[in-house]
Amino acid sequence: MQKEFEAMKVSRNYDQILFTVQEGINNRVISDMKLLEAQDMVVLSWSTNLESRIHGRWTRKGMDLRNYLKQHEWD
Repeated sequence: MQKEFEAMKVSRNYDQILFTVQEGINNRVISDMKLLEAQDMVVLSWSTNLESRIHGRWTRKGMDLRNYLKQHEWD
């Protein structure tokens, strides 16, 4: 689960998730976001177009974990 925590940092201060691959989001973060999605932490809309924005939002479960990490784990 530790690597998924790193992916959560991408939008640690926002309830909406918005990024493109070209904005420097590497494959590992994308892979970890897919793991978070499989664990019902986020809901994302994926595109095969590298220039398209990937939109998403935290689920209640994801927001609770993210808020815990912000308060207790992350600097």
